[in-house]
Amino acid sequence: MWLSPVRAPGSGPGGRRFESSHPDISIKLSLKHISKKSPLRTLTVSDLPPKERPRERLYEKGAENLTDSELLAIILRTGYRGESVIHLAQRLLSKFGSLDKLMNASIDDLKNIKGIGTAKASELISVFQIARRIKIKDNELSEKHISKKIIDNPSLAADMIRSYIPDFMREHFLIASFDTRGRLLGTDIVSVGILTSSLVHPREVFRFAIKRHAASVIAAHNHPSGDLKPSGEDIKITKRLHEAGKLLGIDLKDHLIISKTSYYSFSEEGYI
Repeated sequence: MWLSPVRAPGSGPGGRRFESSHPDISIKLSLKHISKKSPLRTLTVSDLPPKERPRERLYEKGAENLTDSELLAIILRTGYRGESVIHLAQRLLSKFGSLDKLMNASIDDLKNIKGIGTAKASELISVFQIARRIKIKDNELSEKHISKKIIDNPSLAADMIRSYIPDFMREHFLIASFDTRGRLLGTDIVSVGILTSSLVHPREVFRFAIKRHAASVIAAHNHPSGDLKPSGEDIKITKRLHEAGKLLGIDLKDHLIISKTSYYSFSEEGYI
């Protein structure tokens, strides 16, 4: 059944009466009260005042002088409905707390943020992965330089090993191998995740040391909480590695628990 619009006698310019072929139906609509709400437009960098545009500021001031949110905004390129890209970048940082924590977010974590879809999340993850690979390359170059030095105290060892932990929000167990003169032969990640004595088996730990023909090793791991206090499992693992090292003729010089700024040494505390 179709409705046919006709102008009602005496009605204003905004009033129409819709009549149908059915005699019992008569509908009157006032179109002047119907308003269409225009959707909010996605804002881009070009919507910002020229002096506030991150790309222009990078060109004029240099990348090192931009804030974290400005650098993120350049990667993101566009904001969200009615929200500038700068505000979106600031919201990302606020949600995760820091660039470090944002860098360790998964693609699903990022997609849970309003305004971050698969494309933006993938771009961020890709940039962060490139940064990690550059860091690994830097570590390899640094390792070549450090290999000429003798690591003879826990503080030096912690500083060296710390750079090999890519994500302090996850637990990593590492082994640093040394020659007879105490020079670094290499550092290897043994396992990632919740560490137990069943997962950190001496066989896996010393496999890397044997491959590098090491005379001694330093084991190290981090706690995602940042707490340096050793757990019962940490002490158990240390004792097992110490005994296994004796059998293999590879000295366990120390076991370190490492945070971003400090360390705990089992050797200094008398466990080794």
